[in-house]
Amino acid sequence: MFRGVIGSPDPYGRQLDGMGGGISSLSKVCIVGPSTHTDADVDYTFVSIGIKNDKVDYSSNCGNMSAAVGPYAVDSGLITVPSDSQDQFTVRIHNTNTGKIINASFPIADGEAVASGDFTIDGVMGAAAPVQLDFVRPAGSRTGKLLPTGNILDILDGYHVTCIDVGNPCVFVYASELGVDVYM
Repeated sequence: MFRGVIGSPDPYGRQLDGMGGGISSLSKVCIVGPSTHTDADVDYTFVSIGIKNDKVDYSSNCGNMSAAVGPYAVDSGLITVPSDSQDQFTVRIHNTNTGKIINASFPIADGEAVASGDFTIDGVMGAAAPVQLDFVRPAGSRTGKLLPTGNILDILDGYHVTCIDVGNPCVFVYASELGVDVYM
């Protein structure tokens, strides 16, 4: 179903018959529902959809999509904002992909998430209301450890690397060792 809605697979990579936009940042889905976790208000599953292929990936998370979950949960009626709430509200999100909790805090007015504002992000056109995400104990979301190898620094195939699992697993490599200009 998700592939059909997004328009994948599309051998031309344009996704013209779906809601995707032909790039990976526009081929994503959020599944949001009532929480099954005692420390959360809602459950959220992130899905990344392949563009030219039929891959459907449930193994990671996306910060941009995570930022949409709290306001969506309020505006869709999944969560009711208490009448005594002031200007800010926090939704506790259980990310089912990682098993971790994310607290999303954002402005509210009259029981709804505020959409307009003057908050900007470099590389994103326009301004909107801010959403602050606090990833609660994010270490080890996929491997069970902050440093999956147990080392701060490893040498792999002659390259100095740091493997870290915090939110999503990452590998950091010195650009100079790869012959890449860090000031591109």
